[in-house]
Amino acid sequence: MITKLDGDRITIDAPVVCTIEERWGGGEVLAFDKSERISHIGIENLRGVSEFDQSVTAEYGREKTKYFSDEQHGWDFISINNAENVWVKNVAALRFGYSAVNIGSAKWVTVENSKCLDMVSVITGGRRYSFNVDGQLNLVLRCEAATGRHDFVVGGRVCGPNAFVHCSASNSFASSEPHHRWSTGGLFDSVKANLAIQDRQFMGSGHGWSGANYVAWNCEGPLVCQKPPTAQNWAIGHIGEKSRGAFEPREDGYWESFGRHVEPQSLYFRQLEDRLGSASVKNIGR
Repeated sequence: MITKLDGDRITIDAPVVCTIEERWGGGEVLAFDKSERISHIGIENLRGVSEFDQSVTAEYGREKTKYFSDEQHGWDFISINNAENVWVKNVAALRFGYSAVNIGSAKWVTVENSKCLDMVSVITGGRRYSFNVDGQLNLVLRCEAATGRHDFVVGGRVCGPNAFVHCSASNSFASSEPHHRWSTGGLFDSVKANLAIQDRQFMGSGHGWSGANYVAWNCEGPLVCQKPPTAQNWAIGHIGEKSRGAFEPREDGYWESFGRHVEPQSLYFRQLEDRLGSASVKNIGR
């Protein structure tokens, strides 16, 4: 929302997390009609279990481990589109093919204390995106994923910011990440998972540089953090393996305090306290 006009300078109520430079084409300001966007929706305390055909199996890896691979069953447990001011809290999704929560064209969505477990699909592209974000100004807080691929993931051309805070992934078949086509302004804060912020070049459908102006703060696990052209990515207080990217050589992002966590414990909560005061956020917890 525009909050102030001063000649040809505008002030808006949200961060712009990627520079808009004239030499790269500049930008425009356009009016937006949100009359078809619904708002103020809460989804709480639900458990979804997708039934599937257990006779459909496939094999994975060199060990040829057998797993359930049926795809004619539930895909998303909760899908959010054309919406704002939405919360999802205390939900669990079991045996779905794509996600527990899939945030599409939406903003100001909070997903909290939720789980995505025991996923069922072929283990390949376009599947098992446990908590997927394609909108902006969204928060995924204290969520857990297991047997996914891209568990905490941001899609292509996403304007950001978005944040994953105090989340964990286990038994994953791929990395949590900005996935493709220059999504910007993401935060992985105290996330325990295999993470990658990198040039994906011709991977997938031609993903290119997947994310710019991302921060991995006090995370744990394998991490790829590379510097994209014209922007930066940061790895602060990371504990775990500094992984090689899919394509080498690429310039490192900014790494600080590798192997040792830093203060504050949570960048997200410190910024929230700075903005609202500690009394306003004490019930959210850490």
